Amino acid sequence: MNITNPSTVLTVHCTDPVLGNTAPIRYSLDPSLSSSRYFNVDPNSGVITIGATLPSSSGHLTFRAICTGSAPYNLSDTAVIDVELLVNSNITFIPSVSCLFLPPHTYNCTLPESVQPVYTILQVNATSPGGYAITYSLISYQTTFSIDPSSGYFRLIGMLEYEQQQIYVITIQASLVGPLVPEMALATVLVYVDNVNDEVPVIATPQSVIYVPENSPVSTVVANFTCTDADSGMYGRTQFSIIGGNVGGVFSISPSGQLQVNGSIIYSITQIYYLVLLCADGVSPTLSSNTTVPIIVVHLNSKAPQFNTSSYTFSISEGLVPPALVGSPPVARDADLPPFNNLWYIILSGDTFPATFTIDPTSGQLILIRSLNYQIRNTYQLVVEVQDGGGLSDPGYPILTGNTTVNIEVTAANLHPPQFSQSVYSGTIQLSNGTNIGYVVMGVQVTCMDQDYGINAQTSLSVTGGNNLPSSQAYPSYVLTVTCQDKGSPPLNNSALVIVGVTGGNLFAPQFNKFIYDFSIPDSTGAGTLIGVVSAANPNPGIGGFISYALNSTGSAVIVDSNSGHVYIAYQPVTSGVYVYTVTATNSLALTSTATLILTVVSINRTPPYFSQPLYFASVSEHSPVTTVVTNVVCTTPGDGTNPNPNKYSFNTATVPFSIDPVVGLVTVNGTLNATVTCTYTLSVICHDLDGNTSSVLLTIYIIPYNNYAPIFVGAPYFAYVAEYAIPGTPVATVSATDADLAPYNVITYSIVGGNDQNVIPPSDPSGSPSLLSETTLTITVLDENDNSPVLQPMDVKHLVANGSVVPNTVIVTFTCTDSDTGSNGATRFSISTNISLLAIFPNGSLITMSTISSNLSVEVICADMGTPPRSTATQHRKKFLVPNHGFILGFGQFPFPTMVFIPNSVNN
Repeated sequence: MNITNPSTVLTVHCTDPVLGNTAPIRYSLDPSLSSSRYFNVDPNSGVITIGATLPSSSGHLTFRAICTGSAPYNLSDTAVIDVELLVNSNITFIPSVSCLFLPPHTYNCTLPESVQPVYTILQVNATSPGGYAITYSLISYQTTFSIDPSSGYFRLIGMLEYEQQQIYVITIQASLVGPLVPEMALATVLVYVDNVNDEVPVIATPQSVIYVPENSPVSTVVANFTCTDADSGMYGRTQFSIIGGNVGGVFSISPSGQLQVNGSIIYSITQIYYLVLLCADGVSPTLSSNTTVPIIVVHLNSKAPQFNTSSYTFSISEGLVPPALVGSPPVARDADLPPFNNLWYIILSGDTFPATFTIDPTSGQLILIRSLNYQIRNTYQLVVEVQDGGGLSDPGYPILTGNTTVNIEVTAANLHPPQFSQSVYSGTIQLSNGTNIGYVVMGVQVTCMDQDYGINAQTSLSVTGGNNLPSSQAYPSYVLTVTCQDKGSPPLNNSALVIVGVTGGNLFAPQFNKFIYDFSIPDSTGAGTLIGVVSAANPNPGIGGFISYALNSTGSAVIVDSNSGHVYIAYQPVTSGVYVYTVTATNSLALTSTATLILTVVSINRTPPYFSQPLYFASVSEHSPVTTVVTNVVCTTPGDGTNPNPNKYSFNTATVPFSIDPVVGLVTVNGTLNATVTCTYTLSVICHDLDGNTSSVLLTIYIIPYNNYAPIFVGAPYFAYVAEYAIPGTPVATVSATDADLAPYNVITYSIVGGNDQNVIPPSDPSGSPSLLSETTLTITVLDENDNSPVLQPMDVKHLVANGSVVPNTVIVTFTCTDSDTGSNGATRFSISTNISLLAIFPNGSLITMSTISSNLSVEVICADMGTPPRSTATQHRKKFLVPNHGFILGFGQFPFPTMVFIPNSVNN
């Protein structure tokens, strides 16, 4: 026994049951026992140390310790202490070929950390001159190493991990089996763990999908990746590289994991890259892992639309009837992709107010919507702007524009035919001595004027009809047609009638009370209808008084009653137009005179107007301001009557957010549009002419939606539970949201924006561009698993007490048991493996006697948790009881072990 002074043997402790733990106690050894000379006791602390050289042979040293209380009673108690001396015999350890042997009892072994259990490290072999059998046991690291008690094979039974422990110092005890005096020897096995490249690097991605804007400059940081390797030293050094998916080499990654732009990223060429990233450690052969990262190129509105030319020039006549197209549409193009290459046209400036022109917002076609007047304005310089669809898909994107100038020259038109000051002129010629050439017709001054401008307003007059000698009669009359024609191209003209009556002589023909009878009827007038009366008087007194009437043509549209002069419609229908007849009045002297009967038949328009299209379709953005032009409807009245134009436009309902110009049919926004409430309007457009005829056409207007509403989570906030060792990819929870917008703005993508520092839950795959978003909380509770076994202390217990028996209710030892799990998984309870009626264990871990114990016994104490399934740890508790103790707490200091408490007897109390 290699123990030298003043090695501590154990500590005794005595308690005063009256004054408690604070009472002063003095300790001493009973000198009457010879073994006391080998030991000393500290009178205050009760620490017993070796005070003299111990005997050289194995055996027992028995002595008595005394504890004495304070005055005036000075009561005392004693405890018998038995110390067993184990003296090494001549046990000799033999070298092994598996490990370096350092005499007399040390083995040096080296193992790579990758070695798998169960692995035989070496065979420990010891010899004894006495020829006794030898058994082997481990003093430490029983969960990592084991030794066969008979053969001495020392084996690895647990995993080695260089990063956790690099050296193990294991004590092996060799004991002789059989001699009366126990003999044993100790050997040390030093196991050195070699570092091995056995851990595969693990890549952590910042998010499952990465977005990069197109045209990002070189060196733009796209994302930062991390890679960890559980190995240490050079085996744990890692670096990144790209091994796939890097089309065109547009990305690069640093060894540390910073991904950067390395080339031109063009959306029209590539919309998504699937980069394969490799993380490898720095030792050959290397260990590596890879991951595929989708990188979505975000399309930007980067190119402004451009017109084909900086200016356009069109020439239009002032006679162009609105609505009418003006030239060909100015053409603009946008090099972006949809939806950013959608184009919208507007007129920025240069027009009059109210507007004379409008522009189709989608085609760019200019439209004349008000009549032109050359004399008021004959040139227009319009600035036309084209806008792209930057804000159509997302209001956060800029709208890019381009401009061009449209020069419109208005040319004078021959719009108006000349107008006479009156439609019929009349005058007389008084005959005295025959017809005189150059005689001025009395009462006739024919004039005409033209409202056009320039050469279109210059006119000339000519007699174009009726200038011939009438049939023989006493006093003729002439009906002349005078034409006024302008010098426009093509020339326009108009005509008037000039009635010239001739008078003179002694007998007079009947005299009409009018030179011209002008009747107007609608073309629907029925046959036999009286439309008027012609009347003549006899100027000759006393003779020729009877007058009869007749028309000078047959098949005419009218008939004249010969006696009364009543004029009737001869047949039906009568074609619209102007009919000129000569009515003759004859008296009984056969003298005649004539008058002109003009019948104007007015067409009644029975044909309804018609639209230029059977159906109209248009679209407008829901954020369009009031007065935004939507479309233009065109209605035409057939030219078969007196009222071909104008028409009047209207809607069949007034409760719509649109208005229509009643003259030109231009449809504009007149209220607030909301595609979520109403995405389509179907309107009936009605066209009226002045004759009361109507037509209608359906106009369907589609409201282009905007992203108005942020998504709303359903059932938020969310709560979920996940096991603490759930593998990646395990579903945790499902969140859902709704969006009140219309497609495509109601497509919802999900992502984790915070609280995911350890990447426990991978974010969802987002798609599209999230312009409006909502956030909510998802509380994930990690459920504890029963993955840790209880830790029972002490694991190896040996106590020796004096000869005799142990009385009931004696506390032998108190165990502690801890479990690093939580909840029921971390709650523990004690039990004894076998049904030993002599012992019991309390919930606090105290092992007590239930009956008197007078012989050796061995018990296995088990500590189990309350998890499902439960985990447990057991220890062998070996006791050798010799004599009862009286009031002392005894324990060997060299064992990390709680002391034993004995119940004092009543006599010594």
